[in-house]
Amino acid sequence: MTSLTAIVTVRRHGREAVPTLRSILRAATELTTDDLGIQLVTTPDAGEYLTRWLATQSISLPISITHSSTNSLSEMIRDGIFSSSGDYLALFDAGDLVSANWFRLGLIAAARSGGSARPAMVLTFGRRSGTWPQLSWDGTDDDRPAALVAHMRVWSPTLIGARSVLEPAFRQEGSALPSGIRLVLARVRQIPVSGTVGFHRVWTDSAPWESTRPVLTPLSALPGASQRERHAVSPTTRPGLPTQLARRAWIRLRRLPLVRRTVPVRERFAPDVRRMWVEQNRIEPLLPFPRPAVDTWYERWGEPYPPDLCLSIDAYWQIATRLPSHIDYLFFAPWFNTGGGDSVLLEYLRAVQRADPMATVALITTENAESRRIRELPPEVHVVELREFLGQGVPRSAFVDWIIPQVIAQKRVRTVHAFNSTIAYDVVERWGRELDAICNIFLSTFSFDRTEDGERTSVLFLRRPDFLAPVRAVLVDSQHFAHAAVAELGYPAEKFAVQRSVVDLPVDSARLGADSRTDALRVLWAGRFDLAKRLDIFADIVAESRARKLPFEFHFYGEPVMADAAIDKVLAELEAYGAHRHPPYERFAELPLSRFGAYILTSEWEGVPLSLLEAMGCGIPSVAADVGGVNEVLDNTTGYPVADFRDVGSYVDRLEEIWAEPELARARSAAAMKRVRDRHTPRAFDASLAEIAGYLRDPATMSSPTTATNELHE
Repeated sequence: MTSLTAIVTVRRHGREAVPTLRSILRAATELTTDDLGIQLVTTPDAGEYLTRWLATQSISLPISITHSSTNSLSEMIRDGIFSSSGDYLALFDAGDLVSANWFRLGLIAAARSGGSARPAMVLTFGRRSGTWPQLSWDGTDDDRPAALVAHMRVWSPTLIGARSVLEPAFRQEGSALPSGIRLVLARVRQIPVSGTVGFHRVWTDSAPWESTRPVLTPLSALPGASQRERHAVSPTTRPGLPTQLARRAWIRLRRLPLVRRTVPVRERFAPDVRRMWVEQNRIEPLLPFPRPAVDTWYERWGEPYPPDLCLSIDAYWQIATRLPSHIDYLFFAPWFNTGGGDSVLLEYLRAVQRADPMATVALITTENAESRRIRELPPEVHVVELREFLGQGVPRSAFVDWIIPQVIAQKRVRTVHAFNSTIAYDVVERWGRELDAICNIFLSTFSFDRTEDGERTSVLFLRRPDFLAPVRAVLVDSQHFAHAAVAELGYPAEKFAVQRSVVDLPVDSARLGADSRTDALRVLWAGRFDLAKRLDIFADIVAESRARKLPFEFHFYGEPVMADAAIDKVLAELEAYGAHRHPPYERFAELPLSRFGAYILTSEWEGVPLSLLEAMGCGIPSVAADVGGVNEVLDNTTGYPVADFRDVGSYVDRLEEIWAEPELARARSAAAMKRVRDRHTPRAFDASLAEIAGYLRDPATMSSPTTATNELHE
């Protein structure tokens, strides 16, 4: 005789299981076998409540309770399967209901198909009310469900299947994999049973098929390049309305006498469905009574899906297609342009290739801004720019909520390194503890910024107290910034490590600086035209030098980061003062450095500015404000520091010193060159990076590319 166990997962209070038990007992009356048992898998609190409730009831069927240590639906189903004894298993989540003929027809379908039988139609109730057709899948070569389960709940929890079919799918313990993914991986056929209806209680305002989290277990079933076109989905032109609003509006409209007489009601639900619906309403009053009006206000779900979801899914597949199946080192940056931080990123990419030449390396830029230096990246680096998808309307939240963490998991990334990317930092804040089990996480940021109206900003601000818990290290370029982050933000000091930047010097760069005693002192300013660089102070310096009638000639290179009327005004002033503007540059070493007898840095805040290091390394006497980590490289032995970045007169005084005392300027420049060449070389950078625990792969694994494995099937 065939035995059947109904497994009910109870994850909330316990009382929600009562209507489910009554629905199961009602459906059991159509069974031809008496060998039916019920297994309740509960949290401890829910189990205590149900134990007391069952003691007051007279139920003829055997009911047992298994206490689960987890609240994960998939893990609780597993606990139920392996603590039950039925030949066939019927799975339910507490709060759900089934049609009276479900056990009889579901058992027949499961036995004939060798798969899992599901209600053909699921009607949802609770926080969202709608019709949810259940997808059929033959478990063979059509991988479409394998794609869909990665982003949504394709099926409701209710099903019937043979123990021999379901046990292999749920054998793996301790995995947060949703049950739908487990069944797809095990190639279990999904059979909607004609003539049956399920009733699924929705506990949130989201549609029942909407996925709420990424898939963080690496799976072979999430396909790559060959699958994307097959799984593309089309947006719907009929966005769903929240059930509560639609229902209230319809009820109010129906109260109008003229509407009651003239509005036709289209028969959407067959008489048999309405009959089963009425039966379940008598068990659970929360299920709306099937009056004719439900035909109108009950939502319709299934394909086609909402536009935002379609765009997000398509973005995921395109990103997955453009990246290799396995990534050893994955970098994130807002963009890749001419800033010092961009050059630091490039040095990390080069260092990884020097240390681990067989590794797979990728970069994802995360802001809706053009990256103009992509061609400078090593050709082996795989690049994806989110700008394309953000421009198409993919919500930024989708990248944080699931796309990026799922890419990290499915590409089996070993090392993640995020440079000043708010999206990547948000991913670390939300999913870092779970991603820590998958990869080693590193961050980089180099200074605190401020807005035009004075607000200080940083990617480290406004984070949870334990934000850095899953982060191996925050790699910065100055001890000053590390101390500031610890002192001002309370982050643990042990999380910060100083990695001195590499200076890109010309091949023949020994004493490139021009002799300061020529007909004029040519002064170089180079950088982005943005708030931090304080081009306005440079303009005041030019004006002050002109007022003192000094023989100085000022040249500046760069470009605006974005359109800014204030910058345009400063540029006009510089032109009026006689300063020479030159086109933007890509590499400092490409500038005509031999023409200049001094370099000047007017920044309000910095880490350790690369342009200053490059000028010092080329032997150009340098004047810079003592901000950020500047004093870690420039002092009165290696250059000409200015105590206050706003003190225009001090900048001019220091330039006069260079002009008046060329021998002293040459001595300081020689000391600066030695300091930079000793500390800021690729060799020193590589040696320091090798000391960062967990950043590079084990040398034993570097001799060949890493091969991706399916951890579920090992």
